[in-house]
Amino acid sequence: LLAPLRTFFITNAARDKVGRLIQYALQLVTCVFKILPPSEARQRLAQTLNSMVLNLSNARRAARTLEFSPFVAVLTRHKDPELFGLVARWAIAGFHCLDRVRWLQQHGLALSLFDGSTRTTTRLSFRMLFVAHACRTIKELRRAATTHEAARLTRRLRHAETARSRFGDSSGLNGCSNG
Repeated sequence: LLAPLRTFFITNAARDKVGRLIQYALQLVTCVFKILPPSEARQRLAQTLNSMVLNLSNARRAARTLEFSPFVAVLTRHKDPELFGLVARWAIAGFHCLDRVRWLQQHGLALSLFDGSTRTTTRLSFRMLFVAHACRTIKELRRAATTHEAARLTRRLRHAETARSRFGDSSGLNGCSNG
C-alpha cells in the first residue's frame, strides 16, 4: 500500500516538491489570517507559521545547494574521512569569520556584503555552519563504518537479508518473528 509513496520519496526532487507544497500551504494560511479580523491568537499562530515557512525554505535551499554542488558530489565519493574533517574545519572558520563580519556590520564598522544587509551575511554564515556539521557527521559515520564491529554487523545484516529474500522468511536476526 505504501510502496508507491516510498518510491516517490526516493528522489530529492520529490521531497523538494512535497516541501514546497507544505511551504506554500502554510503561506496561504498566513495570508488568510491577514485577511481575517486581527486577534492575538491568530497573530501568534501566524508568527509560528511564518517561522516554519522560513525554516522550511532554508532547508530546501540548503538541500538544493548541496545537491547541485559539484564540490559536495566529489567530496561524498572520497574515501578518506579526514578530508571531511578538513572541510569541516574550513567551514567552521568561514562561519566564524562571517559571523564577525555580521557583528561589525550591525555596529556600522564594516561594509555590508552583497545586497547591503546583514541578513545575507547571516544566511551565508549559517550555510557554512551547516556544511561544517554535515561534513563532521559524515566523517564520524565513515570512521565508525570502518571499524571491525561495523564490518561484522554489515556482513551479518547482508547475510540475513539474503536468506530472507531467498527463502521468504520474516524472522529477524535473532530468530524472533517480526509480526
